[in-house]
Amino acid sequence: MKTVIGKDGGEYQVLFGKDICDSTLTPKTREFFEQLMKIDGEAYGGDEKGEDCAYVGEIDGYINRFGYVEKDGQMVLDPEHGVVDNIVAIAQKGKIIGYINYLTMDDALHEEIIHPDIDAYMEDPTRRDDGITGDQLRQWSKDKPNHLFILSIAVDKEHRDTDAIQVLTDSWRQELIDKRDQGYEVTSITCDTVSDHGEDAAKMFRCENVQDGDGKPVILPAMESDESGHEVTVRVCEGENIRLLLDEGFDFKRERTAKTTESARQTVSEKEKPQAAAPATPKKRYGIERKAKNSGSPEQKKEQVSSAPKKGPLPRNPFINGDGGNSL
Repeated sequence: MKTVIGKDGGEYQVLFGKDICDSTLTPKTREFFEQLMKIDGEAYGGDEKGEDCAYVGEIDGYINRFGYVEKDGQMVLDPEHGVVDNIVAIAQKGKIIGYINYLTMDDALHEEIIHPDIDAYMEDPTRRDDGITGDQLRQWSKDKPNHLFILSIAVDKEHRDTDAIQVLTDSWRQELIDKRDQGYEVTSITCDTVSDHGEDAAKMFRCENVQDGDGKPVILPAMESDESGHEVTVRVCEGENIRLLLDEGFDFKRERTAKTTESARQTVSEKEKPQAAAPATPKKRYGIERKAKNSGSPEQKKEQVSSAPKKGPLPRNPFINGDGGNSL
């Protein structure tokens, strides 16, 4: 744990997994996971207690991914079944106010995230989120690729207008730099996006669209519970973008300003273009027919809804609900 003074003069404690997780699951550690869930709930549309929210995972999911397994009637930390080095959290006066939860994936999970099985995803969308288990993760390695997947980013309501998000993202980036300097090279950082705000945030992290074999972006259909109808775009930061992200001169705030300006210019440019007529044929992605929202008869609308993934809640990935907890 370390203390950081933000540009707003606020004092923040930065915590990592090793600061939080004891060898056994103590009440204090469990309280930490409960605080994460509360922030999730506040950030992604749940109630003030972080309950009854489609974006919030189960506490058992957190515990499992950190590597706690039941042995002899108690929960024991086992590095063979999870990774504690997958979180950066910030606190004030002993209270967690924000965090970044990212995973170090094994090869099989990385392949599934980058090249998703559309049928498996539609059957269970949580396989890209809270359905991920500790057994699908791998400890940081000096001789194997370290593929990261950003699972969630959130800051509580009271601190979204402070320097908290800057301290959080800077601390996470510094953790990756420290890992690199210790011999743990970051190979890739992947995330999902399903909002324009989320796209901007991903670009700030220098994440680009993953391309399929035909050179087209890897896109998954919007889920039934997502009223915006925004599809899920898979994005990745790798190669030269990783080098730039971890470069000494990189600045999240400057990058965010640049991306915001770029988005504004694109918006103006789009408005100046002549408006094209609506397509006469429905859009298809991965062989799934996606019709315009609210079009057709009641029977047709019912048929459209039935084609969307139904099982599981909408993932709580930070880039999926950019208007919630992600203040980037």
